Amino acid sequence: MQTLAVSLPDELVETVREQARAAGCHDENTYLAKLVSDAVLNKLREQLDAKLLEGIRDLDEGRGEQVTPEYWRRLRAKFNLPPAEAS
Repeated sequence: MQTLAVSLPDELVETVREQARAAGCHDENTYLAKLVSDAVLNKLREQLDAKLLEGIRDLDEGRGEQVTPEYWRRLRAKFNLPPAEAS
């Protein structure tokens, strides 16, 4: 793991300490790492949501392909994957 030094104004340092305690984090480093990780996950969720909406629009406009059991069978065959287990 690498170390990243961050300089913060005194009032932000105290805020980080308080927030870390309130969040139940072991220390400020853990809290800040969690904040960055959460920000990355939120960005990925936004991108996924945008792609899903794009796919819905495409289907509404007659483009794209509906995902059916037959679609999954073809996809699995294309990539030489075993058949899905029956549920």
